Amino acid sequence: MNDKRLNIAFEPDFKNVDKTMVAISNLCLDVFKNPESKHLIEDFCLAATESMNNAVKHSGAKLIEVELFFNGREAFFRIKTEGGKFDSALKRLMPALNDTDELPERGFGLAIIQELVDGIDYEYSDNRNVLTLRKVVLNKK
Repeated sequence: MNDKRLNIAFEPDFKNVDKTMVAISNLCLDVFKNPESKHLIEDFCLAATESMNNAVKHSGAKLIEVELFFNGREAFFRIKTEGGKFDSALKRLMPALNDTDELPERGFGLAIIQELVDGIDYEYSDNRNVLTLRKVVLNKK
């Protein structure tokens, strides 16, 4: 299982995000065959999609690089973009949804990602943003 890996580079376009997401989802379902893992994979894929959408919308990068790899019972998704450092306050709270007058226009994306994954790391080096998401996915056969 650990030798399965996916590397894709694409121009920032939401159609490319959709195509990449299909490949990521298919590989995850191939690696984690246990039906009990399906909802965990869905959460992981939603978080990966949100991070790619954010990169398309906000990064200004000419190319988005993504990597999917596995380590035992975990799936990892890494996204790399060139450009300025983004606000890396990784601990975002989900805005209260009961008061629509107070809802911020931005800030949901990172909060949603945090809710869906088990770990998130951000690095900025050599004019590159690197965001890594980690999800524990049971793999019983």
